[in-house]
Amino acid sequence: VASGATAAHALDAAALRIAKEVNVRGDIYDEPAAPVVSVGEEFVWNIEVICDYFTDQCVGATLTDVIPDEFEILEDSINSTPSGIITVDGQTVTIAFQETLTRPAGAIGLSAGAQITIPVKLRAIEQSRDGEKFTNRAAVEADNALETTDIASVTAQVDLTLLAEASKSFDPSSALAEEGAPLSLTFGGSNASNGAVDTLVVQDPANPAANPNIFQQYLQLDALTSATWPEGAEAAVVSVFDMTTSTWVSADSVAAPSALALPAGVDAQNIGGIRVEFTAANPTIPAGATTSVQLALSQRASAAGITADTLLANTSTAQVKAGAEESPIAPANDDVTLRPASTEVTASKNITPHEIAVVGAATEATVTLGALNSGTRALDTLTISEPTNPADLSANNLMAPAFTGGGVTFAGFAGVEWPVGTEEVSVTYYFADGTTETVTGTELDALPAPTSTARITGFEITFTGEIVEGAEAKVPFTVQAPEDLGDPSVRSVSGLNEITVSGTTPGSAPNPDPDTADDDLTIFAEQITITTEKTLTNTQLLSVPGQTTTARLKTTIANYPQTTENATEVIIDDPASLTGVTDWYEHFNATAITLTQIPANATLTVQWRDAAGNFTDVPGMVDIAGGTVFSGAIDPAIIDQVAGIRFIYKSDDGFVPGQELLPNITYTTRSTIRTTNAAIPRMHADSTTPLTEPLFSDLENCSASEASSSDLESGRVEVPAPCPTLDLMPVGPGVGPNIDKNWTPDLVFTRSGQNTTASLAWTAGIQGLDQVIISDVKTHAITGVPLEVGPDSVFDTFNLTRIGPINDPLMAFDQVQVQVYNSVDNEWQDLATCTAAAPCSGGTISAINLSAAQQESTVAVRFIVTEKDDRTPTQITDPLPGTGVAVGSRNFPLTLQIRDVRRSAPT
Repeated sequence: VASGATAAHALDAAALRIAKEVNVRGDIYDEPAAPVVSVGEEFVWNIEVICDYFTDQCVGATLTDVIPDEFEILEDSINSTPSGIITVDGQTVTIAFQETLTRPAGAIGLSAGAQITIPVKLRAIEQSRDGEKFTNRAAVEADNALETTDIASVTAQVDLTLLAEASKSFDPSSALAEEGAPLSLTFGGSNASNGAVDTLVVQDPANPAANPNIFQQYLQLDALTSATWPEGAEAAVVSVFDMTTSTWVSADSVAAPSALALPAGVDAQNIGGIRVEFTAANPTIPAGATTSVQLALSQRASAAGITADTLLANTSTAQVKAGAEESPIAPANDDVTLRPASTEVTASKNITPHEIAVVGAATEATVTLGALNSGTRALDTLTISEPTNPADLSANNLMAPAFTGGGVTFAGFAGVEWPVGTEEVSVTYYFADGTTETVTGTELDALPAPTSTARITGFEITFTGEIVEGAEAKVPFTVQAPEDLGDPSVRSVSGLNEITVSGTTPGSAPNPDPDTADDDLTIFAEQITITTEKTLTNTQLLSVPGQTTTARLKTTIANYPQTTENATEVIIDDPASLTGVTDWYEHFNATAITLTQIPANATLTVQWRDAAGNFTDVPGMVDIAGGTVFSGAIDPAIIDQVAGIRFIYKSDDGFVPGQELLPNITYTTRSTIRTTNAAIPRMHADSTTPLTEPLFSDLENCSASEASSSDLESGRVEVPAPCPTLDLMPVGPGVGPNIDKNWTPDLVFTRSGQNTTASLAWTAGIQGLDQVIISDVKTHAITGVPLEVGPDSVFDTFNLTRIGPINDPLMAFDQVQVQVYNSVDNEWQDLATCTAAAPCSGGTISAINLSAAQQESTVAVRFIVTEKDDRTPTQITDPLPGTGVAVGSRNFPLTLQIRDVRRSAPT
């Protein structure tokens, strides 16, 4: 029935009318009809709204429909014509109409009418509400019109739907596998139907006859410890499955709310399942009624054989009935893990740092002991013995006075962590006089101190309580180095200290096997320690006088604590021998000290020695001030007498631990053997011997160093074997300067104007060349005139258009003059750059572009490379002054363009 405006409201600017109907399965119903709808069935509320206006349309018109809670709103399917802002808040649907009105202009609302559909469906309500009528009222109002409402109704058809839910859980969910150990299992179920039932049955497991059976494999059902009665149940029967007969055996029925128990007559070891059936004479067990049954379980003897984590999965069930009707069987799954019962302990020991000294910044070390219950059983006690035999007073015990140098001194515990479950700790201290003292304490993470002031040489710590699996003790303590190591000849001593961790278990369980751990500590006396190294810049040279290699020497003051005092003097000798002439010096002259670093707080004196072992200052190399990189030539007048070089570094401040001294000596090949004056051959006597076979192989060059202060000496240290070696190679065809040429691309087409790059790859091949000429084309060795001209020349078909750019790091140490051969003037001519007067140098040399006239006249190109006048190496591997054109792989690129006609046949 619709209600609307009366005559009393005739003066309102507008009036609203509403009509509501229900669409069920395509049929339209209006009050008083109330069509039947079933649970889950979808239907639609239809609403029509009319705006009657006298002066203005319905401003701010809004529809509100509060849907009964028993219906689910299908929000995404709500529709309104014309459109509006649809809002669903809980069970309330609101539609604010959004038409743009003309009266008044610009207002928002409803102009004439609207059609609204709100789809819903009946929720799953209790069966007791079958036949109940549900009425839904909708209302519409506007800013300038009174609210008006209308209703429509449906009747619920609710059939009884039988459903059950099951539940199950183990407590604990993980347990040690031990015969007789208890477990608890709770299983149950509930009436999930939409109405009352007369029977609720719960069972565990779902199929007792299946193999494996959880109550037969590892677990035993010992007792029903408690049960909750579902609401409305009047009686209950408990049954167990007898595995010997494969039948259910039932106890007598008991009335609510009596206690439940397992039936008599079935031995616990034979029970394979349990079922509890709750009943009522009438359907009085309401929807939502719940029961739970708690069982006491124990582990069978078979559990003791478990050696790995074993998961026992289990399913229980629940079912409800009403008369002859019954629900589907509902399952519930849970599992319990049986873990192997083990007793095990793990020891750990760490000493930080591993090296200390009798003086300086690191005279103490922290020793951290660890004891872990790595088994699965709890322990009654966990014990650490430090060392394994705390009573040991021999030289094997790092803390005993008998240890070399007097051993380290115990300086106290700090940062101790008790293992979880510890209630008390006891410590037995062992002293250097052979006595012991045991003290106990209960303060968490603390170890009680002894009353004795005697020197501690060992201890045994026992933690007592229920020390659980994974619990770990951490026991850090400090030890101090002795004041000295006694014997001045002893530079260091090292000791390996072992601890033992043991434990005890409660009851008859076996105790864990003891475990050990060890770590080492090295104690350094007051000392200076050095290391020395050596490398060669070239390990292969041609057997030609004037070829050079540079020996790179390196002496390092070892870090603290290997070095406890700054060295004030460091001597580096090359070679290591202090007299005689080594095979190296038979073939080489020491010609220069090269790029040798001198620390800012030091001086350097360079000496040379003769074959008799007499050392003399090298002129110009005495007390060279520090803070510089020194290079200097050795006086040629003494070179033939030099059989060794010595570097003497001195510093009042001292050379600190970790500091490196890096002198370098440049050696040059001789023409004769030093001691016999016999000529050094350049070629093999047997001409069939390959040029790859050295003339002199493995010429060894060893060196040695020593360092000292006012009261300490490092001792003389030689380069570890093998010392660096060098091979002298023979000369012969193909040895020395070499050149190759490559084209990219190597295919061009006639009359295409195509460019190609010719790369001239070359090397000097030997040190000491004053000049290297790289030419394209082949030229006369003396006159330099091109030998390939006319049709035989590449320039007959190509023009040279560009030279370079040259990217060659070695050009930083060389210089180049670039010339082209002018076929008109028949002479070599400089170009605009890289001339004889101003040759080019540098790692990158810009390209030279030839003019059209130059391209037409050029029939050859050449590069004249010489050593740069002011060659200044900055790295030890750089070419040295006076060694000629730099040796290495080098490349000069040329760009050529194919001509339309050949020079030799222009027509």
